[in-house]
Amino acid sequence: MHDPKPGRVSPLLRHVAAAAVGLVLLTAVAIGLFLVWLDSHAGHDWLLARLNRSLAAEGIALEGLGGSLWRRTRLAALRYSDAEGPVLTLEDIVVEWRPRALLRRRLWIDRLTVARGRLARRPEADAPQAGTTPSGSGTPLPPEIVIKSFTLPDFAVSPAAFGVPAALAATGDLQLVPAQRIRARLDIRRRDGADLDRLSLDLDYRAGAATLEFASGLTGKAGGLLAAVFGVRPEEDVAIEIAGSGPLADWRGTLSGHAGSAARASAQIETAGDHVAITGRLELDAARLPTPLGVILGSGGEFRLGAGAARDGRIALSARADLDRGSYRLDGTIAPGEAPRLDLALSATVAEAAPLTNA
Repeated sequence: MHDPKPGRVSPLLRHVAAAAVGLVLLTAVAIGLFLVWLDSHAGHDWLLARLNRSLAAEGIALEGLGGSLWRRTRLAALRYSDAEGPVLTLEDIVVEWRPRALLRRRLWIDRLTVARGRLARRPEADAPQAGTTPSGSGTPLPPEIVIKSFTLPDFAVSPAAFGVPAALAATGDLQLVPAQRIRARLDIRRRDGADLDRLSLDLDYRAGAATLEFASGLTGKAGGLLAAVFGVRPEEDVAIEIAGSGPLADWRGTLSGHAGSAARASAQIETAGDHVAITGRLELDAARLPTPLGVILGSGGEFRLGAGAARDGRIALSARADLDRGSYRLDGTIAPGEAPRLDLALSATVAEAAPLTNA
């Protein structure tokens, strides 16, 4: 036998190559046709049914998938229920996103808008839904998630949730790169009153540089939702602020806040290596506290909280309070693992307290 002439391809190789090209083209056409069908009404219904089957064990139901899956996707409603019934409803959800970013292992959402939402009540403790089975390990998330803009202009809180009704509005954005960076901003305000309630969060964590910038504020004016949540008198307000920045091994921050006239606190937050300490002062109105606490804590004093890694792999905890009616010390450890173990030891020296008449 003679070898084929240089530069010529044998007929067998030509047939194999042609078959391979044809198979690739056929696969591409099949995928293209499936994607086109998936963005049709029938495809939307098929996809929605599959999503609802996978989410049923979590108590989540989706309704009305529409728009374009590849540009501007709409969802008529998302409903969350527990064993007692409906809890949360989000309506008219629009997601403007970039599907091609998935090729770079990134979920990129330019705008996430929820027209309306409602919290009917607080959810019950976690329990399996009747007629459902626990879900598996869940759907893996892409390595990076970007939400450039989030808007929820109308969110109603039922009186059954916290005792008072409220209408809120929320905006924010998010960049999440696991093990690399978390950048998040959130602003929630009342839209049915004179700025009665506000919650803000600004966080930037960079794993490579091991730095954290954090600022969060919570304010609830008299008669607002947050005042009801904290249980202060109707004419009183609440406020909490936490802020700090720096490397995680030497981070510095501050904490301050008050809950009406019953409690006021200010503290410094510091880290040193793998240990964190919070040192500050607590001011209390003993007559406003439940009788046992009022007798024990009195009008407050100095406190220090600490946590850090122990040499044996456990987490060491400590708390000390030197108050006007006694000194208290709590020490303990947490042993992580499949069966975590918590060990605590409490010691106290309590001064004789005068009788209190609670307001």
